[in-house]
Amino acid sequence: MPAPGDKPDTMESVEILAQAARKGDRRAFERLARECQPAVWRYALSVVHDQELADEIAQETWARAVRSIKRFRGDSAVTTWLIAIERRVIADVLEALRKRPPLKADDDQVVAEAEEFPSASVEIGVLLNDLPAEMRDAIVLTQVVGLPYEEAATALGVKTGTVKSRVFRARELLVDAYREVLPAREAEEAT
Repeated sequence: MPAPGDKPDTMESVEILAQAARKGDRRAFERLARECQPAVWRYALSVVHDQELADEIAQETWARAVRSIKRFRGDSAVTTWLIAIERRVIADVLEALRKRPPLKADDDQVVAEAEEFPSASVEIGVLLNDLPAEMRDAIVLTQVVGLPYEEAATALGVKTGTVKSRVFRARELLVDAYREVLPAREAEEAT
């Protein structure tokens, strides 16, 4: 077990922290959360494209992880376990949003909110959203969150080769879509 204050620098040490947390070590869980939080938040943001909502999803993911850590058996990597929890949280949040009546905002508020986000990241987000869900999940888990293909496959419930082919195809579609957007963006910047 790493000494208190040491930052885990390998997936193996994250797994050690998870096992210690499973046995009731609160500090190990806190260190595990600090180490894995960026990946949890990036995944949420890549799905919902809203920083506040991503924060809420990450917070609820950790709340559920705290409640279920004692049931973590270590059959899969801790990141795979967290992504499985997070995917359920995202589904719950999106379902709740779907049922909520839409908010009404005045035009000034909409313009002010739109100006907060850089156009390139919005374009990438839009392009990712246009991908079929299975391709988007595969590319986000492997390229944004940074999971190995094997862990992404476990999290998605498919074979590793399926994840690789989905990522390959998603990359092709993203490049093609960006090539369509690029001339309009360059013309807009030139004016």
